[in-house]
Amino acid sequence: MALVTEHAFTIGEVTARDISVLFGDDIEVIKLPEDTRWEDIAVRVGTFKSLSQARKNGFGGDISLGWHSRKIGKKNRVWVLKND
Repeated sequence: MALVTEHAFTIGEVTARDISVLFGDDIEVIKLPEDTRWEDIAVRVGTFKSLSQARKNGFGGDISLGWHSRKIGKKNRVWVLKND
């Protein structure tokens, strides 16, 4: 059974308290640009080699505001918090 790698990202204005409450203190949280899309994250975590490959496999589109948890591929669990 493969181990799952966890990734945490924020987009927009996020407070240190939000990060602490939602992600905890045991994971590195990476701030991403406002225009980041799901395919950008799928490539960044290494599931796909290109944006077009990620889109063809259903990992394309805008990230809506709010808290998201998504498994990308077999080995990557991704958490995203997007605020205004």
